[in-house]
Amino acid sequence: MSERDRFASLAQAWLQNEELMPLDRQFVIEYLLRYMRGQQIVINSLPDVYEWKFTGDNIVFTNGVFEIPVDQVLLAYYLLVFDLDATGDNIFDFHLSGNTLYVAGNFATLNGVTTENVAMVDITTGTVTAMAGLDSGGFVYSITVDSGGDVYIGGAFFISSSATKFAKWNGSSWDAITDANLTNTVWVVEAYGTDVYVGGEFTDVGDANGDYIVKYSGSAFSSLGSGSSGNYGVYSIDFDSNGDLYAAGDFSSLGGTDARNIANWNGAAWSALGDGVGDANDWAECVFVDSSDDVWATGYFDNGIKKWDGSGWGTVGGGANGVVWNVAEDSNGYIYAIGDFTTMGGKEANRVARWTGDYWQSLGTGFTARQLAIAIDSNDVVYIGGDEA
Repeated sequence: MSERDRFASLAQAWLQNEELMPLDRQFVIEYLLRYMRGQQIVINSLPDVYEWKFTGDNIVFTNGVFEIPVDQVLLAYYLLVFDLDATGDNIFDFHLSGNTLYVAGNFATLNGVTTENVAMVDITTGTVTAMAGLDSGGFVYSITVDSGGDVYIGGAFFISSSATKFAKWNGSSWDAITDANLTNTVWVVEAYGTDVYVGGEFTDVGDANGDYIVKYSGSAFSSLGSGSSGNYGVYSIDFDSNGDLYAAGDFSSLGGTDARNIANWNGAAWSALGDGVGDANDWAECVFVDSSDDVWATGYFDNGIKKWDGSGWGTVGGGANGVVWNVAEDSNGYIYAIGDFTTMGGKEANRVARWTGDYWQSLGTGFTARQLAIAIDSNDVVYIGGDEA
């Protein structure tokens, strides 16, 4: 077992309050300190520091003023409990449901298990289980789980040699869900209750010719208006605490309402959020509604990440020098951003950064390639995937 694998296993046990042998406990501390040494680290709102030492059950700053428990350091900075080794091009999406991490993308194996672009991982053990039934080739861009536990995927893939864009897991294989006009790529599937909202590049789907986005009830499609226009449709969907839907992507209108790359559906009509984000040559990769119902947009536009204040869009902490692909929030309200950037807020941050509410923080040395998928579990452990896990 490699040092990293041993650390992953012991760190998970520590975070689950399991009793460790003294030598194992010492190994976790020494590995953590070795990993952190020389990194510019920020925890909560404490100042940047460069050196650590271990005393008792605490990591202590060299000036001796601040003491931080080891478990907080593990939660904040051990980004992947399991190092998922995917063979293929990309991990595109995660969905975390209980102790199961669902993984979607363009990969043939995950930790040596043949998967064909989609799998589930038990985050308590690291066990990978294939979700069989897809042919080789194709792409699974998005995965979601509804309130009844049903799993859906969207993309451009093959089942029994037939091109398919949308499918449901039946417990042992995938069943294609079809509509006569669901012929173009599905970029996103997102469940709300037992309904699944499907976004993509398609037009004229559902009972009233839905464009770019439709609702699937479990038995039929229905539209959210018609008359959308733009380049590639809806890439991302999220919901606020009232159930209002927000859609982002590459479009100039949704449901006949002018809206630049982001819009809100209140259950009856679409509305724009100010002037939207970007211009005709830009797009939004992600819309995210945080625990305070604040709306964030990320993507290919100036500074990469913006936040809606109710009347206009503002750049967050100076933004990124590249594309921000995705964001997620932990239980402390910190926002994690991933993508293809090397600075955030003017600080070096290689494709991952964290927003404290006041400023951006880098997380270790980050990554050397684009990151696309992110999920955060109930212990605030962060899972990141992309071109390089």
